[in-house]
Amino acid sequence: MPKFDAGRRQLHTAIQLWFRDDDTVSVHTLAAAAYEILHNLSRLRGSKNLLFDTPLVNDSARRDFVKHLKAPAQFLKHADRDPYGTIELSSLHTEAFTVYSIAAISKMGEKLSTSETAALFWLSFSNPQLIEEGVRKNIRPEVFQQISSIPKGRFLEFFSQAWEAGRFRGNFTFTP
Repeated sequence: MPKFDAGRRQLHTAIQLWFRDDDTVSVHTLAAAAYEILHNLSRLRGSKNLLFDTPLVNDSARRDFVKHLKAPAQFLKHADRDPYGTIELSSLHTEAFTVYSIAAISKMGEKLSTSETAALFWLSFSNPQLIEEGVRKNIRPEVFQQISSIPKGRFLEFFSQAWEAGRFRGNFTFTP
């Protein structure tokens, strides 16, 4: 199996579990693992400005920044380093790994899957400040309200049905 496929499958499973609010440990572990693979593959293809190499972080602080981001996944993966330790997982980290995995896929020129696009839509509609003003102006308020009121646990099914029915148009790409 190609590494790209492995990373994408990990991401797909993480998204499925995330939409169901299922096991947060599994979601985080899968999302972080998917990001590691997709980030490295994207860099090999010349892409930059993903999560680990974001220009928002000064180069002198990058090592600590990346170490901080990787710490929860490392904790969950290696019992020999702190066998009796505990950790509090941050949904923000998990969502960042998910979003930047999707960005890596997009930067590599791959078409986003329905579940990847649904995750972006859900995060955008549940956090409207993430939607660019110009894009938000093109969404009728009643449509925005209707979509943003769909519970997360039902959103993937709703989105998949709407996607298959052709209610969404265009080739969606994503660049953070």
